[in-house]
Amino acid sequence: MKKGYILVAISLMFLVACSAKKSAEKNNHSTETLTSAAPVWNKTEEERNQLVTKKIIFPEKEGVTQTQIVTYQGKEWVSLTMEQVQPANDEIKNALAEVGAEETQKALDEALEKDEKYQQAKNLAGFSYKIELTPEQQLKFTTTYDLKKLKLDEMDKLEYFKGSNLRSILEFTPAKYIETREDAGAKIE
Repeated sequence: MKKGYILVAISLMFLVACSAKKSAEKNNHSTETLTSAAPVWNKTEEERNQLVTKKIIFPEKEGVTQTQIVTYQGKEWVSLTMEQVQPANDEIKNALAEVGAEETQKALDEALEKDEKYQQAKNLAGFSYKIELTPEQQLKFTTTYDLKKLKLDEMDKLEYFKGSNLRSILEFTPAKYIETREDAGAKIE
């Protein structure tokens, strides 16, 4: 009975987290194109083709921290990883107290596997998603898009991605996207 209660609680937590993740992806930003004042000819061919990874850290909001890891080469996106860490709700904390971290993680994984929308999305090449319990009893949701493999047209057909703002993010060059996030208050590493 406890396991059933835990699965229901975790399923609710998963659904809430997914909707939070998708709404968090909707950042207010302009789609206008701006040109850089820095002369392009100052960059060598090697610098323009260098693989770059930047970490965008958004200000904490209501106990939730969000980071994005952008990897790009020149003006081409290579990958985008979105991480959201939030405090576990009371149901998760109770599950941790009753059955421990390992069993709670198993229940989280089972709840994710039972989600029909996730079942369709998990087979999409270039996409991965996972939920982890941190040692601090927080939940970490990680979404990774390998943009060299991801087929956006296939992604658009799946219900799981409805409300995702990935296409509007990709309208920017990676460097411009990072700049807009920094202008909005994010820290760049």
